[in-house]
Amino acid sequence: MASGYHVRCRRSFFIPTIYQFYNYSPNQATQTSALWSGFLGIEWDLQPDWMLQTGLDYNQTSPFSARGTLTQGVDSGSANSYTYHYGTLLRQVLVEGKLLSTLQTRYHPYLSAGLGTAINKAYNYYTNVPPFLTFTKMYRNDTTTSFTYAIGIGVDVDITSYLRIGIGYRFADFGKVELSNPIIDTTNVSGPLSQSHFYVNELLSQLTFVI
Repeated sequence: MASGYHVRCRRSFFIPTIYQFYNYSPNQATQTSALWSGFLGIEWDLQPDWMLQTGLDYNQTSPFSARGTLTQGVDSGSANSYTYHYGTLLRQVLVEGKLLSTLQTRYHPYLSAGLGTAINKAYNYYTNVPPFLTFTKMYRNDTTTSFTYAIGIGVDVDITSYLRIGIGYRFADFGKVELSNPIIDTTNVSGPLSQSHFYVNELLSQLTFVI
């Protein structure tokens, strides 16, 4: 399953003791990466042409890189721009419901929705700022836990009485992604680099076993 990642955050920091500002502008380009998902649940027959699935859904992205531009300096006239990047790994556990209808006995258009918890890791922050500029912030790895939700639409098709294949689209908010408080040279400073919402557009291919 593939998904597109749209990252939106802009953070500026100012440290009065050394009269230095930092502006982080993320790359807005959409990234595509694999997403792995597993659902375990129960299917209920509501009416002859309607079914409801309820259960637990686990989703995990493959690792990918968040990139951007760091501008830092004493003032705008003396500021310089550099690149930065860090790794991100997103995990999501949902309590999910899926409402399916039946068309021509074998086609099942559906709507889905889920609520749960996301466990998001940000790690290996790197910038190409020259090493002699010791006032550059170097962020630490961090893992955050956030509220998450997902909504989707798609269609499943019966292959046998026990097997379905399907395609779908799902939009998910994986919540907060954050690098922990940084150090400058050997000094601990405050101000994590974070975004409060990490939105993901997912294109799904599905294989369902009905027992």
